[in-house]
Amino acid sequence: MRSARRAKGQCEVRNRRRGQCLPTLKLGMLHWRHDRTAFAISGGGARGAAQVGMLRALIERGITPDLVVGVSIGAWNGAWLAHRPDLEWVKKLEEVWRQVTRRTLDMVWWRAARNMVRRKPSLYEGGGLSRFVARHLQVHNFEDLAVPLHTVAIDLTLGTKAVFSHGPLGPAVLASSAIPGVFPPVVIDGRQHVDGGLVDPTGLDTAIELGARRVYVLDSGYAGRLPAPLGSMNAIVDHTFYSKLRLSSFPKTSSNVDVDDGVCLN
Repeated sequence: MRSARRAKGQCEVRNRRRGQCLPTLKLGMLHWRHDRTAFAISGGGARGAAQVGMLRALIERGITPDLVVGVSIGAWNGAWLAHRPDLEWVKKLEEVWRQVTRRTLDMVWWRAARNMVRRKPSLYEGGGLSRFVARHLQVHNFEDLAVPLHTVAIDLTLGTKAVFSHGPLGPAVLASSAIPGVFPPVVIDGRQHVDGGLVDPTGLDTAIELGARRVYVLDSGYAGRLPAPLGSMNAIVDHTFYSKLRLSSFPKTSSNVDVDDGVCLN
């Protein structure tokens, strides 16, 4: 879980995960519009369940966001948090996650095999995920949330990053979670959208663009060497996919930064 904090015109990014201290990043030449705290909630598929524990830890310490950025599965967790950023509500999110299975999301093997044979554009139709989101989201529009939420997706039609913060909430969450090849693109305003993790895996870049002064990055990815070899095809593909996203995003994030000594949060 990372925290980015600006001090004297700079932004410090701090990481505390498994006892590791990563370098502090100082970002210069930024125009900060507001003194705001953001939660940037990353993608990561099923590992998004771990973000519930991160949210509990932050809220138990009295840390709440002024805005939330959600990417991929982080868009779902972010939408839940933005509705009610309190401990009781986060505990309910934990209960929801305990109900999630492949069958719940209609992600059974025979559907994937059938769609591959039929040369469909994705392994799954996305109906199960859509029903799950519709059943559990407590509000229908961004404007009904207690905390401003921004979900990140890719606009395939324009070839650009799309950040949603107004209008219908469900389609924006689904668009941010539409992993290419796994779920079909989500059409919003006549344009196709897919998983935002391909352009901003953690949501940190978007939070900075929105003018956040302090950013807590809830990253469900794994930092560092794996403790043991991966044992399944799904695990190998999943880890390769998210490793590629983080490696490809590093030059973009670090192009205007100086690396200083690492600091751990207490």
